[in-house]
Amino acid sequence: MLRRPLIVVALAALIAGCNGGSATPPPFNTGTLVTPSPTPSPTPNPATATGTLATSMTTSTSLSLGPIGPGDIGTTSCAPASAASNLVIVYSLSQPAGTPTVASVKRVPRTIGVAGITPFGYFTVTPSATVTCPNTPTYSMTFPAGTTLPNPANSYVAMYDPGNAATGWNAITGPATISGNTISWTTNGFPISLVAARTYAFVLFTAGAAPTLATPTPTPTPTPSPTPTPTPTPSPVPLHLYVGNDNAAGQILQFNLPLTSSTTSNFTITAPTGNVVALAVDANGDLLAGLLSGNLQFYTAPLSGASSPAATFPNGAASNNGQPAFLNTGDFWAATVSNRVNRFNAPFSNASAPAAFVTDPGMVSAIGVAIDPAQNLYIGNAGVGTALTCASGAGKCSNVYVYAPPYTGAPIVTPNNPGPFPPSTTTFYRKMAATATRLYAAAVSGTASDGAGRVDVYNLPITAASTPAFDLTSGINTPEGIAVDPAGNLYVGNLSDATVTVYTAPITASSTPSIIFKVSTGAFAIFGIAVGK
Repeated sequence: MLRRPLIVVALAALIAGCNGGSATPPPFNTGTLVTPSPTPSPTPNPATATGTLATSMTTSTSLSLGPIGPGDIGTTSCAPASAASNLVIVYSLSQPAGTPTVASVKRVPRTIGVAGITPFGYFTVTPSATVTCPNTPTYSMTFPAGTTLPNPANSYVAMYDPGNAATGWNAITGPATISGNTISWTTNGFPISLVAARTYAFVLFTAGAAPTLATPTPTPTPTPSPTPTPTPTPSPVPLHLYVGNDNAAGQILQFNLPLTSSTTSNFTITAPTGNVVALAVDANGDLLAGLLSGNLQFYTAPLSGASSPAATFPNGAASNNGQPAFLNTGDFWAATVSNRVNRFNAPFSNASAPAAFVTDPGMVSAIGVAIDPAQNLYIGNAGVGTALTCASGAGKCSNVYVYAPPYTGAPIVTPNNPGPFPPSTTTFYRKMAATATRLYAAAVSGTASDGAGRVDVYNLPITAASTPAFDLTSGINTPEGIAVDPAGNLYVGNLSDATVTVYTAPITASSTPSIIFKVSTGAFAIFGIAVGK
């Protein structure tokens, strides 16, 4: 009689044990499947990155952009500039619209003679205000880990200026260096002027080699140190002053800048056939000498006392030489002391001949030539004027011609200048120098009553109504040579006492010389000076 109750008790105990001892029944399985939340996909990097770099007149400024594309980061910096300007910078891996194909690139001072140009990064720069950087900007590009980097020995940065489109892409710095996954280019020692609201393009590229040849240097594991060692700032490219002697000795002296009372020449180059009347230096440090004979001599860097001309060729049909001035392409314009100015294109040889020229019916004696950072061509035209248009007498005035790239249009011509600053009554323009905002014209006297000459200072841009804003006379003694450095300091070569007078920027009507440097105590006739590497 007790078997059935015992079986019921046993079953109840078994059921309770399967439910963990709870008296509540287990939940009923409805059969609904719970779907797990998907892992979110990573957001891809943008194709471009945009930012603003504010230039400063006292300190260097920099901007890093990215990552873009596969993870690339681009960085650029500008040294203390001529003005405060907001540079809108776009970094990308694709070619900016409106720029020519990067199929051939000119290298300052000559064309890169190789095939296989491969771009791998671009920057565009649009300034809010016109600004001049005293040196080319620095650039770097950092690649993601595991990427094979471009070959630094074949890597350069080139610039495209839409305001001077005919010149195409021009290399401004290179080769590069590599550290870890970063390829970098340091500054180069020539100024770049950026016009307000104009968009400039810069390309990072390899030439003559595929962009995946170099294996990146592994980043070393840093050694712990209580005081980190700062990365040294790259040394600026040293500048030199070159002074030519218009005597049969044909000497060209090189001096380190800045000049001091104890400065002595580094070496002397002897120009074959002598009588150096004009000098110019390109961005690479190559030297061009104009001789009294009408010949031009081209010396390649690095220069030394043993340097000899790599090329000697006539300045067209000229029997004398005025001033030459280099373009940023490495080509140059050279005055003929007549009614034309000739253009010569790099590379140069003994067979070089004018590739183009400019002239005008009003051009009488073109002696001075200058190129500003925007590549405008300025020509000092001496010996002009009639008794009506030049109060000081017929042929005793000068004026200035301005040709804008590509130098095929009509020039801007200033009024005849008889010397508006008493007691000057005559103006014979010799050599010239230009910055982004100023044109300096060395003027020798046409009469003893005019004293030792002066430097006329024009504000840019030049118009058909432009006259000198002021002149400089202190320390001037028959100024036959003139030059300006990237910082805007002015150098005047004086024929009468073989000195170079230096005016330190900023230059105003009240400026006086910071130094009057004696070049030589011997027979030395200064007719040309130049500043460069």
